[in-house]
Amino acid sequence: MRPAEIRRPIRARLPELDILRGVAILAVVYLHSYFRTWPEVTEGERLTLLISHLFAHGAVPVFLFISGFLLARDHSPSFSAFLAGRLRRVALPGVVWMAVALGYEAWWAGGLSAPLWRRFILFDIEGQFYFLIVLAMLMAGAYPLRHASTRTVASVTGVAFLIGLGTIAWYEQQQIGGDFAVFAYRNPAIWAYFFLFGLLADRLRGDVLWGHAVEGAAAAGMTATFVAYVWQGETRGYPTSYFGVTVYLFSSLGLVVYPAVARWTVQTPAGRLLTRPFAWLAPLSFGIFLVHKPYFLGWMSSTLLEGTRFEHSWSQLVFANFVLGAVASIAFVWAVDRVWPSAGRLLLGVDRPRPRKGQVVEPAKRAA
Repeated sequence: MRPAEIRRPIRARLPELDILRGVAILAVVYLHSYFRTWPEVTEGERLTLLISHLFAHGAVPVFLFISGFLLARDHSPSFSAFLAGRLRRVALPGVVWMAVALGYEAWWAGGLSAPLWRRFILFDIEGQFYFLIVLAMLMAGAYPLRHASTRTVASVTGVAFLIGLGTIAWYEQQQIGGDFAVFAYRNPAIWAYFFLFGLLADRLRGDVLWGHAVEGAAAAGMTATFVAYVWQGETRGYPTSYFGVTVYLFSSLGLVVYPAVARWTVQTPAGRLLTRPFAWLAPLSFGIFLVHKPYFLGWMSSTLLEGTRFEHSWSQLVFANFVLGAVASIAFVWAVDRVWPSAGRLLLGVDRPRPRKGQVVEPAKRAA
């Protein structure tokens, strides 16, 4: 049952979330496809990269927001049942592909070594796997809040926002690198707000839409934060990765604005056509996350691009790297799911809806 304060129909499936998952996984691949700028890169290329990164760094917050939202709708009868489901859905494919990455890195380095084992233990064998340990910590920590009062959830979410903001502000003053960066990325304090805000959205609204007044204010806040990001970057230097107050605030406000933009877009035939590829990607997104590095975005893309005309332009090389890595990883996950659906679910975490025979899903209602 929903909390008593919710008086509006609850949608069982939210197309906005599917669209956002598809966009977010492409943003993740994009973030992993770039490399240091060359000295001869033009000012326009440099600024375009930095601005695109501000938007792309909203991908992980979006995934955490969706995870928190879905946690609020979870019907597991006990924590053990919840844990078993997450182990099967997230942990098993995650560990499998971390092990494959370890084997790949060992082959590339000529054998296993203590540093490789250390990176494996710290979920650092490839750049994307830190997300798994962050998600595990947040799911375990937030699980009891499923049954807490809305006031309690709101209070915890507010505290998490302030702690995250303070932590990010401190990180922004530090040199991000080495072991410090490894543990900074895995610090749940900087990610908790995004997850808890998703849980709060379902508890408060039963939806991801907040109304024109709130969404307009959030859009204005994003605009102001964008201006501050560019001004600060051009005068004092841009923050490293996620570790900037402007990046944190921009991503936080985006959790209100992005679903509204997605909902507005699908209200027109052209918008539905435009967003269809992103919605199609949504069930494959976790699998793409697991496999895009280092095989497709890395070995394959660098091998195919070596010696081509793209090497004469930094921006073209980055874009070609992204396109090859994205297309190949999407094709791999899709092919596995198509040819061997059980392997897609078990080993790649594909979560394509598969209603039971004869089952009718009513989009405007939620099963009790």
